[in-house]
Amino acid sequence: MRWLNPDTNRAVELDRRFVVGDLTEDFESAPRAFKAATTLAAYAGVLRDSRFASGIDRSSPVEVTDDVARELRDEVFSESSDLVFDAYRIQG
Repeated sequence: MRWLNPDTNRAVELDRRFVVGDLTEDFESAPRAFKAATTLAAYAGVLRDSRFASGIDRSSPVEVTDDVARELRDEVFSESSDLVFDAYRIQG
C-alpha cells in the first residue's frame, strides 16, 4: 500500500499482508484528510455496487462524512458530505 501523507507530502509505503480489519481500531485516530478520502472512496464503491464495498452498510459513509465534515470545517468537504447524503436519500 502506498499513501501520500497530506501533512508532510511524503509517501508512506507498506509491504506486508494487509487486512482491512487492522484499520478499524485506528480509524478514529487517523488524520482527518485520510478519513475524508477513505470515506468518500468507500461511498463511491457503494454507489458502484463494487464487490469491494459489499460489506459496507449504505448509511455508514453518510454518518462518517457528516462527522468528518464537522471535524474538518472545510467548505469543499462539507459540500461533498451533502452530496453523499443526497445520493443516499435518492437511493432510498
